[in-house]
Amino acid sequence: MLTLDQLQILDRCTSIADVRRVTAQLAAEIGFTFPTYAMCLGPALRVQESTLVVNFPEGWANHYLNHGYDRIDPVVGMAKRGGAPFAISELPADILGEDQRRLLNEARDFAMHDGIIVPIRMAGGVAVLSCVADGGARQRREVIEHQRAGVALLALAVHNACRRLFAESGDPGPLTPRERDCVHWLARGKETGMIGEILGISGYTVAQHLKSAMRKLGCANRIELAVRAVHMGIVSVD
Repeated sequence: MLTLDQLQILDRCTSIADVRRVTAQLAAEIGFTFPTYAMCLGPALRVQESTLVVNFPEGWANHYLNHGYDRIDPVVGMAKRGGAPFAISELPADILGEDQRRLLNEARDFAMHDGIIVPIRMAGGVAVLSCVADGGARQRREVIEHQRAGVALLALAVHNACRRLFAESGDPGPLTPRERDCVHWLARGKETGMIGEILGISGYTVAQHLKSAMRKLGCANRIELAVRAVHMGIVSVD
């Protein structure tokens, strides 16, 4: 179980990048990896307002976006209902269609076999922290059994830290049309040079547009930029 002193480190974070780093360290302390946080807001409970803090494996993030899995993910769907923390292996059979089962099977190829999801009810929506259990099958079962409360405490600490930092950062401002174009092709898995060829601009200019978009949306890297832009509805991978 994480201690109060460990959790209070998140209170001292001064940026989302700090929160991402500390959250990964604390999750590892109790046997979890790839912690990812988001707020699902509005009537449709879609992620908006620069709320994603992503620790997914890079390959999985690209695969997830390119296949439109954000629209069918059963983990996200279950989390949006609120309620108690749950394990991925505890998803009810009635929400697992063929597409959802394929998604979960493909996640295992990226060492994402099972984990704990913590929904947190909030005004206007629900926040979610997901953590993937590390190790072999036996170790995963043990950490899920014994550390559910630990992940729940971590989720609350991360949620409070993110709310504070999002409130302090204010509105990052809209993307320009060219920034939006660059992020659109980034979310579709294109590299800098290819984006430049598609848009008829230099690779350097593409990099500058992506850097500006990362700053506006509060992202630490291009993977987070692509994921956040899709979930905010700024770009689509259809």
